[in-house]
Amino acid sequence: MESFTRERVRELGYIIVEGKVYDAREFGRTDHPGGEVLLTQLGRDTTDAFRAFHPDSAYEGLASFYVGDLACSEEPEVDAFTLDMRALEDTLRKHGYYEASLGYFAFLHLIGFSLLGTSVLTLYRYGHTVGGVMFSAIMLALFFQQAGWLGHDFCHKQVSANPAVSYVGSLAWGALAEGFSMRWWNDKHSRHHSTPNIHGCDPDIDTHPYLSWSDDALELFTDVSQDELTHTLGKLLVTHQVLCYFPLLTFARVMWNVRSLLYDFRSSTRASYIERACLVLHWVWVIALMRLAATPALRALFLVSTLALSGQFIAMVFSLNHNGTVVISKVDWDASLLGFAELQVRTSRDIACGALGAWFCGGLHEQVTHHLFPRMPRHRYADVQPAVRALCEKHGVPYRRTGFVQGTKEVLARLNEVADKARRMAVKIGQ
Repeated sequence: MESFTRERVRELGYIIVEGKVYDAREFGRTDHPGGEVLLTQLGRDTTDAFRAFHPDSAYEGLASFYVGDLACSEEPEVDAFTLDMRALEDTLRKHGYYEASLGYFAFLHLIGFSLLGTSVLTLYRYGHTVGGVMFSAIMLALFFQQAGWLGHDFCHKQVSANPAVSYVGSLAWGALAEGFSMRWWNDKHSRHHSTPNIHGCDPDIDTHPYLSWSDDALELFTDVSQDELTHTLGKLLVTHQVLCYFPLLTFARVMWNVRSLLYDFRSSTRASYIERACLVLHWVWVIALMRLAATPALRALFLVSTLALSGQFIAMVFSLNHNGTVVISKVDWDASLLGFAELQVRTSRDIACGALGAWFCGGLHEQVTHHLFPRMPRHRYADVQPAVRALCEKHGVPYRRTGFVQGTKEVLARLNEVADKARRMAVKIGQ
């Protein structure tokens, strides 16, 4: 087999895993279960990303793309932080931290069904009153949020390593209960995990023309390819984005629902037919439930309130996970020696909260641990977090943990910082 230099690997767009070179370009564009995430790693040493996202059995499939070895003179010098994180992961696997508690997840399912049942019963009994409609809407919004977290668990293979169980669970909680295409989610979320807060790579910070999270995002002021309406709207929103932030979160879930439908129904893949049916059935049962309200006005109030509140409940957790932390340009990332583990830590924020807050956040309050070990069941995070923090302190890697209020202040401060630069830029170029 051929021996490759790192420069040659970059030129060809191959990937490196544990010193071996693979050509998985076409697989990444067409058949990769995680979507196009593999394309974010072309030309790179993706050893730690591969370890984080895949079980040991995935190495068998990887072998079919093997084309050679990395030249001996090119063997990487792995940094001490990465080595310690690899050792920690090996220890966690050995001691069963990747094994899910079925009782724990059964309890979460029970809570989810209880929220849905409460919403249905309340709307059936008190759907003729504003108070009854609003309480039912709040319960259903919480159900949607918790359904999203369970879909997230199944897609990350946290509940079961069995692909069939994970697929059925993601369909049930993601597509049918939540109305999100899990194929769309897998592609988007996997790229986020692979390149968190990398401008131009991470879709979660590609929120133009609504919000901008870094100076790199201000290219909208000089982008002549945009139509005039989009250009004007983008400038207006970004220069006032602190004021727009919470109102925009209200529409988050609706936008994700629309993108899910477009992603699935524009695809010709046969495997998506079942998911398409689940997405349609989601809106069938939501509309049927809405009709339990007594009048058209109350039905509209129920639907709008449910969608708006669920958007707030989901987005307020997501926004605290990474927004307001460091954002890295793709050029700087390509030129840096920043390891996968350190990238996850530097771009994530943990939220200190009690048991109720942990349930509300779906375990994502321990975002640093989740990003380092995405396949680990969320009920294990609290036990692992002290070890993660200790390694960060040992190696001088900045570790961020705040409360809800402080985290929100940091998010708004970043938005204000970028908005201030946007206003100055607008004045400078006379717009």
